[in-house]
Amino acid sequence: MTVAEELQYPPPKVSLFPILSMGTLLNKGKQCPRSILDSGTILNVTTGRMGLSLAMEHIGLKKDEKVLIPSYHCISMVEPVIYASGIPVFYKIKEDSSIDLEDIVAKIDERTKAIIVTHYFGFPQDLVAIRAFCDTHHLLLIEDCAHVFFGEYAGQSIGSFGDYAFASPMKFFPLYDGGYFISSKHSIAEVQLESSDVIFNLKAMYTILYRSIKYGRISAIKPIFKVIELFRHLAIYKPGTATGQPEKQQSQDSQEKYGFSGYFSCTFQPSSRSWAIHRWFGCSACPVNPPTRFWRSWKGITRPARSRIGPHSV
Repeated sequence: MTVAEELQYPPPKVSLFPILSMGTLLNKGKQCPRSILDSGTILNVTTGRMGLSLAMEHIGLKKDEKVLIPSYHCISMVEPVIYASGIPVFYKIKEDSSIDLEDIVAKIDERTKAIIVTHYFGFPQDLVAIRAFCDTHHLLLIEDCAHVFFGEYAGQSIGSFGDYAFASPMKFFPLYDGGYFISSKHSIAEVQLESSDVIFNLKAMYTILYRSIKYGRISAIKPIFKVIELFRHLAIYKPGTATGQPEKQQSQDSQEKYGFSGYFSCTFQPSSRSWAIHRWFGCSACPVNPPTRFWRSWKGITRPARSRIGPHSV
C-alpha cells in the first residue's frame, strides 16, 4: 500500500501506541512490582531488535555458528542473527507456548552457540529448568522480554536468568521509541552507543504529546499545539507542489533518488534560513526525513541511543 492509499483511510479509533495521560504524570508513590529494570545492567537502545543485535555482537557470534530460535517468532528475531553471519535454527514450542526441550536437544550440535527463549504474551517460561539445560549443554541463554516488562520467576526478576536479555518498553509505555539491552552475568559497559541530537529528542516529545491530544488526553495543552501546527504548515512545502512536477512523477523520483516510494517530494535546501524550522516541524516529503507508515509528519531525523553496528544503527 502506498502512502497516498493510506491517506484514504481514517485513523484508528483505538491508539496503536500507549498514550500519555495526566494519570501517568500524577500517579506517584505507589510501589512498583519487580520488573526488567531489576534484572541487571541495562543499556537504553532504539528497539528490542537493537538489543538482540548487540547480544549477537557481544557473544562474538562467528560465521556459520548457530542460534536456536523458537518457531513461533517475528522476523526481528531472525535478522540480527543473519546479519551477524550466524545461522538461525528453529525449534518447536508446545501448545501452551512453552519450549520443547526434546526438540531442542535433537538440534544441538558443536556449532550451536546460543538459544533465544521468548516469554510469550507476558507469561514466563520455566527459567529454572531452561537455565540448567543451557548450563548442561554449554549454551548462552538470551531472554526475549519484548512481551513482558513486569514479573518475576522463582524469586528473580524476568530477564535476570539469561546471559543476556532484550526488551521493548515502548510496547508498555508512551515512548516514541526505545529498547533495552540487559545482562546480569556479563559486563556490557564497554558497548559504544551514540545518543540522538536535541532536535530529535524535542520531536520525540512532541510526538508523544501529539498522540495524547489526538486521543483526548492532556487536552489542556491543545491550544499550544494548534499554534505549533500553524507554524509547521508555514515551514514545509505542501504535498504535490514542492517541485512543480506531477504527483505521480514526484513519487517515481522519490523512490529512485531516496529509496522510498512516496507521494511527496521536497526541494528544501539545508543552506536556507528556514532549514532549522523546516527540520523541527518534520516535513513529510523531506529526503532527510522520509515518510513512515503512520506518523510521517512527526518522524525524527535520527534514531536514539544506537550502536555502531550495521543496519540496526540507522
